[in-house]
Amino acid sequence: MRTASAATLLLLSVTSEATWPFESSSKPTEATREHSGRRVPREHREPDPRCKQAMLDHQSVQQMRKALYTDTRGEAKRLHTAAEIGVGNNPALGSTSFKLARIFNELHLFDFEHILKNRSASLARCNRTGGYATVVTHGNSPKAKDSYAYSIKRLLRLPAAQRPVFDYVYIDGAHEWMHDGFAFLLMDMMLRPGGVVDFDDYAWSIASSATAGPRARADGKYTEEQMNEPQVKEVVDLLVLTNPRYSTVETNRRYVKLRNAQ
Repeated sequence: MRTASAATLLLLSVTSEATWPFESSSKPTEATREHSGRRVPREHREPDPRCKQAMLDHQSVQQMRKALYTDTRGEAKRLHTAAEIGVGNNPALGSTSFKLARIFNELHLFDFEHILKNRSASLARCNRTGGYATVVTHGNSPKAKDSYAYSIKRLLRLPAAQRPVFDYVYIDGAHEWMHDGFAFLLMDMMLRPGGVVDFDDYAWSIASSATAGPRARADGKYTEEQMNEPQVKEVVDLLVLTNPRYSTVETNRRYVKLRNAQ
């Protein structure tokens, strides 16, 4: 694992493999038209009070854009394809989808079907000027053994030419080794060289959560080790930091992919 220098911090001169589709006029690929994701039409223009709740202030979006990517001249650019794994249904949180929709041309969302239905509707209502990304949802059922890993698998079953290629992947899902470790390994197969993977809640643990902790102890599904261990930290430390194909952009948070696996 290497630490990215200031010159390579935001990934625009890694290798010839890391060519970015910067054009703001970029259209969704034929591949994403073909797969089974649910697309949100740009034509929806109804106002939605949740836009304000999602903290859609210009400064916040600009700060996020600058933190993610600039070109070698320091100019912010609109990027092409992002994925958010774990959208959440708390209206007081979950502003990431709205910010990403203003930065990228195409945004893929992974979560439970009912959560994505609500989030895609809210994004469509907020998109009054047509400036938001095209949104593609990949929902999984609420069944106990289903998860976003199966939604990702369905993308990987597509021929390589029909899969989306991601510039940015934000992982804010179950915060568990078995889900998010696997999700990282799967999304790595669709993250372009020069792209970034971003992990939320590096130090979070089940036991430390005022809501998840008591529920987990009551249902007895976790060992003490699983309860107390920061499982996102384990994913980052064991799968990302040990991988020579990734370099640190922001410690315990963002990592740039330098090249594909051979």
